[in-house]
Amino acid sequence: MEQFQRYTALLDHEKLGLHVCALAHIHLTRHTEGGVEQFEREIATCPEVTE
Repeated sequence: MEQFQRYTALLDHEKLGLHVCALAHIHLTRHTEGGVEQFEREIATCPEVTE
């Protein structure tokens, strides 16, 4: 069973004439220290996530 799933839409903001800033609310099913650390490691590998 996978713990993380990703749904992604890559948009060319220049072609769309938009400046895109997205805020995402994340819900973890496990709120243990190890679960949070695993999420942080996984999300750090996504170059599109800047903060």
